Amino acid sequence: MSETLTASDRSSFVNFMNNTAKIVFSKTLAKADWNNTKIFREVNRYDIDQLKCGSGGDILIYGSGTIVSQLAKLDLIDEYALMLYPIVLGSGRPLFPNTSDRIKLDLISTKRYSCGSNLHIFSPYNTITIKNSD
Repeated sequence: MSETLTASDRSSFVNFMNNTAKIVFSKTLAKADWNNTKIFREVNRYDIDQLKCGSGGDILIYGSGTIVSQLAKLDLIDEYALMLYPIVLGSGRPLFPNTSDRIKLDLISTKRYSCGSNLHIFSPYNTITIKNSD
């Protein structure tokens, strides 16, 4: 089944982003002008564990393979959501740069959109329980 994203979906996303707590990882940014934004200087296990234990819900990372690589090395990622677009570029950067270890993933679900893109949800290998339908 495929879904179509509408203009109201975009408006909802803009509202979500403006009203959601955000973290920017930066060693040079002095001030964050976007509301509800904190600056972290580095990826630190203690800080991320504190966020995960907080009441804010899921932590989402938009578009930073470098941050994902650092979190993966610390085993702090519970789920990967990858939006794939049907375009072959022929060259480019790796999805998760600076990752020397192989990360095996289990596919949890897939959602197809009418524009041709697909959202795949993965869990790190062996961290989910698959129920037998017998």
